[in-house]
Amino acid sequence: MSSALALNIQSSLPQSISRAFSTPSKSKVEQLLWRYEVSKKSLNETYKAVQSFAFQESADLLLKSGLPQRESSLNSSFSQADIKKALLLLDQKYWKQAMALTDVEVHMPQKRRSEWNESIESLDFPEFTEENVISSLITLLRERDQFVAERVDGAFRNLSSQHLTNVPQGFRARMIISGIHSDSYPDSEMCGYLTDLRIVVSRFMHGERASEENLKLHNIGTYDLIRDLVPYPGEWHEIDGGAMRIKVFKKGTAHLVVDPDVAWQLNEILAFLYPRAIPPEFRQKPKAKVKSFNLTMQLVPFDILKCLRELTESREFLSSHRGYGKVIPGVYELRGTYNMDKHQLRKCDDILQAIGGEKTGHVTYKFDYDVLPVIKTIHRTGLLPDKVSHQYYPTPENEALELVKLLTGLPGDRLLEPEAGQGNIAVHLKGDVTCVDVSSLNCQILKKKGMENVVEADFLKWAEKQSCAGVTFDGICMNPPFSLGRAELHINAAIGLLSKDGVLASIAPKATAIKLQKQHPGLTYSDIPQNSFPGISIEMVRLTFRNRRNNKR
Repeated sequence: MSSALALNIQSSLPQSISRAFSTPSKSKVEQLLWRYEVSKKSLNETYKAVQSFAFQESADLLLKSGLPQRESSLNSSFSQADIKKALLLLDQKYWKQAMALTDVEVHMPQKRRSEWNESIESLDFPEFTEENVISSLITLLRERDQFVAERVDGAFRNLSSQHLTNVPQGFRARMIISGIHSDSYPDSEMCGYLTDLRIVVSRFMHGERASEENLKLHNIGTYDLIRDLVPYPGEWHEIDGGAMRIKVFKKGTAHLVVDPDVAWQLNEILAFLYPRAIPPEFRQKPKAKVKSFNLTMQLVPFDILKCLRELTESREFLSSHRGYGKVIPGVYELRGTYNMDKHQLRKCDDILQAIGGEKTGHVTYKFDYDVLPVIKTIHRTGLLPDKVSHQYYPTPENEALELVKLLTGLPGDRLLEPEAGQGNIAVHLKGDVTCVDVSSLNCQILKKKGMENVVEADFLKWAEKQSCAGVTFDGICMNPPFSLGRAELHINAAIGLLSKDGVLASIAPKATAIKLQKQHPGLTYSDIPQNSFPGISIEMVRLTFRNRRNNKR
């Protein structure tokens, strides 16, 4: 077996792109060729066997044995079988598998990908031999730089020439595309160019996000993305985990912003095609990063985003011949899960439960708010608050009710829930309720649940500003993050916002409550039964504190 694929195929592209390239190992190619030889031998032997009279007779009897009595006529003849055509179909199958061993198709621009697929579908390819396979794969791998450059060039050439923001010397951090939609209908071709750009930018920002399957889903996602943004003209939206920002206008243009550290790398790729056309200053790394991306969010894989997009309102099933009836209020179901494995379904399940869904069936979930706009947000941004970094452990309803009961004898009705999450506590509060949460997604859910005063902010920073402004609350009910001493910091910040005779009720680790009791005389706590909070093994308590002094400045 040749070791040609062991050659180090060097890339001329920026390392942030080329380091994500993958080359099939020699053993994987050997295994593919071995499987092909086995399949080819089996096909020839099968063809030879089916030509005999004995096989025809046996096949007729076996097939008839599985049919109803009344259906007695059956012809299992292979007289039309064409072994040459069958061998070509076998070669077609294995050429597709050979391509799948590489990531070349991921990097092919749409035109090249269509040409390759057309040649495969029309059976226009060389014989599947070791020499041809290895030769073809090496050629394709060496063209990978060209493919990536063509993808970027296609996006660059379709930037609007009518806007001064776009310049002929290369990409800038801000770009404008014309004709992305017409009368609210996305243009498929322009969406394709935007897809090409998104894939490359995602490679820069997030490495391995763009797999072959993800590429197909991403293309679908761009069309849906533009369609979702058309009703919100002139509004900025982060997409692809913060890799880009985009806003769409009624006249059909779209403005894009990428990190300056991405723009110069896109120009490096353009310079691969046009080395003299891209000025050096357009290919220089900025001295300092203008923006740091949010590291407190987790990226949702594209295949999961596509599945979530299929969430729809559930309907009553009437009968096999009458179809579906009325919508079941608050119940949603995942469609198109037939080709998903158990791991993908589990990820979808985790996300739907993380945003407040109660599982009621194999692929059905009950929500106490309209979840579809939230699903669109997740699909657009590709982000979900990270449970670990956000320390988000939803308060079970029974614990939320017990906590709210502790807010007694309040001097007024101005209430606050810091770190409100998805409102498991806030929905039980009665009065003028303010909810604060650092996650934009959680804030959207809170508004969908009817919360009128929702603030998207880091509570510690927000509390400091409110305290300086003399803002106070009569009752504060909270379930703060626990790790790295954050519970103590958040509870102290909340106490600083209490009005005179105001009451704080909070969930807290027992060790934190003991420490806080020394700082705030009058603070009391009671134990919470173990296992009340899934995923938390430390001892938990409910603590209360009534403020006997006036915090208002």
